[in-house]
Amino acid sequence: MRAEEIIGKLNTELELLANKLSQPGISILIAQVEKPEHQETLALELQRRLKSEVERWLFSPEQLNLPGYILSSEGKRTIFAFGLEGLDSSARKEVYRILNLGREKIGRSGCSLLLWLPGQLINELMRYAPDFWAWVQGVHPLTLPDDEVEKQKVITALRLWGVETLNQLRQRYLEYIVNSYRRLDFRGIIQVRNIVRFPLDRLFVPLVGVKRNREPKVIPFEEHRVPLEEAWKVYRLLVILGNPGSGKSTFLKHLALTFAMGMREEERTPILFSIAEYSMARRTRNLTLLEFIAWRFQQEGLPDFTGLFLSELEKGKAIVLLDGLDEVLTRGEREDIARAMENLAKRYPLSRFIVISRIASYDTALLPPDFTIITIAPFEREQIESFAKNWAMSYEGTALEDKLPPELEKRARRWAEDLIQAVTNHPAIERLATNPLLLTILALIHHQGTRLPQQRVELYRLCLEALAETWNLARSLSGQPIELWLDERRLDAQEMVRILGPVAFWMQENCPGGLIEREKLEVLIAEELKRDGFRPHTARRLAAEFVDLMREQMGLMVEKGPGQFSFMYLSFQEYLIACYAVDQREPYELLRPHLFSSRWREVVLLTAARLGSFSEAQASDFLCKVYEADVFLKEILHRPLLLATRILADDVWVERGLAHSVLDRFWELLKASPYRRLNEEAGLILGMLGTTRYAHYVKELFIKGLKDVDPAVRIRAAWAIGELGRAESGVIEALVIALKDEEAEVRNRVFDALWALAERL
Repeated sequence: MRAEEIIGKLNTELELLANKLSQPGISILIAQVEKPEHQETLALELQRRLKSEVERWLFSPEQLNLPGYILSSEGKRTIFAFGLEGLDSSARKEVYRILNLGREKIGRSGCSLLLWLPGQLINELMRYAPDFWAWVQGVHPLTLPDDEVEKQKVITALRLWGVETLNQLRQRYLEYIVNSYRRLDFRGIIQVRNIVRFPLDRLFVPLVGVKRNREPKVIPFEEHRVPLEEAWKVYRLLVILGNPGSGKSTFLKHLALTFAMGMREEERTPILFSIAEYSMARRTRNLTLLEFIAWRFQQEGLPDFTGLFLSELEKGKAIVLLDGLDEVLTRGEREDIARAMENLAKRYPLSRFIVISRIASYDTALLPPDFTIITIAPFEREQIESFAKNWAMSYEGTALEDKLPPELEKRARRWAEDLIQAVTNHPAIERLATNPLLLTILALIHHQGTRLPQQRVELYRLCLEALAETWNLARSLSGQPIELWLDERRLDAQEMVRILGPVAFWMQENCPGGLIEREKLEVLIAEELKRDGFRPHTARRLAAEFVDLMREQMGLMVEKGPGQFSFMYLSFQEYLIACYAVDQREPYELLRPHLFSSRWREVVLLTAARLGSFSEAQASDFLCKVYEADVFLKEILHRPLLLATRILADDVWVERGLAHSVLDRFWELLKASPYRRLNEEAGLILGMLGTTRYAHYVKELFIKGLKDVDPAVRIRAAWAIGELGRAESGVIEALVIALKDEEAEVRNRVFDALWALAERL
């Protein structure tokens, strides 16, 4: 490495360390220095930049208890810890044990701690102190030349370093992006023995979108499949819609990461942030969208990037990635933020902008027609197979940077083949696997040797059980289970769901973006504990412990900012609400105010599925009330009918007569609807109905429709059969006969259906 590169990298890391150590509150960081003799030189340079007092701790056989030393005095302090490499193996393991047990003491101290370690000891720390490691906020490699003369040149240059140029700011920013998004963390899903962070660039499977024409047409309407990797190049302004778990946010992270790592032919600076965070910041600060972007990074101890972002936007070298428009709570606020995004895009016409949202929460009127809308398509068989292979290779090679050794590669291929077979052997499981998040959970469950579920409500149940009851098996160095206790009560899945159900419900009603302040979270949990008979002061203490257990031991909730918590995945929050609703005397009455809100649709569907998993009668009662709901413009928008049919498309077990009545009415609606929005929703529902217990009945309705006297009905029947996706002999035979229809348009649509079904054979 050239001297200029060494100086630039060292300056970036030292400045980043100085910023982080100077921030209020706790910082636990690692300076990676391979040669102990270089530690003192670099420590002095860092201390000069801090412009504050630094306390030094030296590990020795007689001095191992660093947490005890940190608690020996109060106040904000900065502590440099040296000498761990000088201890023998047994003494180092004792240090790791003490750090593991004392991590909370360090956290309560409010101090900043910087450990000076070589790379080998960092690996030891990860292995023997995993709980302490989870608190580490960054590893900063610091390297000096071995040659004494060259070393002095570097040190001199560092001390003469002036104001950073835009290129240096850009380098620092891109390094931050790489460090933030290089790996995906799966601790929040289920236990993965010792390996919880996978390389994003290895695991990522390219997504495909569907671009639909905006003009309202009678179905069948035009649509075009386009890889998302190509879409952002073709369309400067892009809205990407997807269902929960469809990979929207992961796509943005992968895009940002690959730009930051220079893995693309085109050079762009990715600017990625959460729209929900901007929504929250607007409530206490009068910030424009651009001001917020720079402010948001400064909150993490980074410099002011305003100049960098302005320069890149003006030159057309930026790609702005806006995550989660659907997470903004109110319609009015969504409109305000959408206008801010529109104005920013107009101000910088050479740069590119991508906005993502859930399908159900997006209104096409929010952004102008200049924004092209693409909907993420479900995974197809080829993508499922690619994911399984990538997953297996990543799992076996998480600790390796190079190609896998032959024996590990062979084992990975065998495991991938087993997963592919397990997923594709059953239509219901394969339907779950078309969703990337659910496929990820299926892979984790399969790796444990657990039978794969056929409904996503069952999938979430297994996941919550694993988080509550088996996660700590992976966290135990001895391999023995570590049970979680709250006071004298063991925390199992049932207990966790009971406590968190009403909390999740409150968050869904009141928290935009799913973020809640820790203080309010503890108050809500304490209320549930008081209902169990705990005294108020005990309930509050146990609530604080419960939050810590969720964050540190189970990974169910994550701290996304200082004192701001959310569930690891919104799907977990929605499942907990469904569990809470089912436990109420009248689940329908609890959800009735939110029944047709897009933010609550997944909750309604999961509630129906949960009811159907143990009571056909209760599920039927719930479905019937949904179907008969008296809502605004019921006879025009048909929202009760569409929601009831969507519940059946989740394969919820209800009384046969009720199901047939709903499906008959759904078919009558399809015959006559000229509305694009309604037909798009119907097409999605049909694709899911094809793998349910109701598929045979619906198939017979459509085959009968192929013989209707009205050509328009025959056209709709052919389209519906193609969307249903049942590539079986009776269906194919009926379509082949319909190819002889006297109407040319009917024959065209029948051929389209045959073409679509042939791809599934």
